[in-house]
Amino acid sequence: MTVYRYGWLAWVWRLMGIAALAAVGFLAAMAVKFGSWSFAAMALPLALPLVLLPMVATRVEVEGDTVRVATLAFLTRVVDRRALGRPRARRKATALLTRVHAPRIWVPVRGGLPIYLDLLADVPDPPAFRRVFPLPRDMARNLGSDP
Repeated sequence: MTVYRYGWLAWVWRLMGIAALAAVGFLAAMAVKFGSWSFAAMALPLALPLVLLPMVATRVEVEGDTVRVATLAFLTRVVDRRALGRPRARRKATALLTRVHAPRIWVPVRGGLPIYLDLLADVPDPPAFRRVFPLPRDMARNLGSDP
């Protein structure tokens, strides 16, 4: 049963990731061609966010004690529910001059990478989602909705 879908925004992030990967490749080629480490230093800030792609969930399906997590990196992770830790929830994100509504959770996974879930995504079955990922009461009440 599907309990979480990120939707079209996943494709925006994937396209940005592909553009960043292309820029990193170009800068790495320039570093090799010219023998200058400054090109490699410019590539590093672009490469670091790419490490997060396997952690950001785009779809979560629950089948008994197994949780299948599709990610932005086109990987599918299969996680035992007992390996999921207590989610760490955040309600706001800091923008340039203000804080914006951006509910999200990081779910630690014993023996693996954590799972990142944007709670403004589509949650077709909120009760089933809350059984897998226990949330603070105020976040669970507004699951998948705007403020």
